[in-house]
Amino acid sequence: MFFGLLVHDSFGFPTLSGQPIYQTLFRGLGRLFSGDFTLVQPAASDVLLMTAAVFGAPAEELLFRRFAIRALMPHMSVWWAVLLSSVLFGLGHCFGGFGKFPDTFVSGLVFSAVYLRTGSIWTSSVLHAGLNLAGEVLAVLALS
Repeated sequence: MFFGLLVHDSFGFPTLSGQPIYQTLFRGLGRLFSGDFTLVQPAASDVLLMTAAVFGAPAEELLFRRFAIRALMPHMSVWWAVLLSSVLFGLGHCFGGFGKFPDTFVSGLVFSAVYLRTGSIWTSSVLHAGLNLAGEVLAVLALS
């Protein structure tokens, strides 16, 4: 349901059902806070996406934080390594257009800061998975 409805407008920004994604997510937040869950029955594709959102995050964190930053740090400063890793993370999420780049680039910076501050890949993985899951849940609520 969700994945099939994600398209990009003429400027490359993501839309859901032909509406800007922020409107769809605000509608989902409205349903979340109003307690209107009577009609929410996620389709199998939604459950699959939610599962991928939770279990894909640790794999991405291992690749873009632990491996990439550690591999780059001997060749440049930690800040350049974080910047390059975050650019690669953002570009890795640009399938279908560059509309997701700004969000994922900034998320990559935040996840990198959390990883470097805590020294734990699991902390950034849990944060990443939570962000992914929240986005998927709001999208399902908004589109149901």
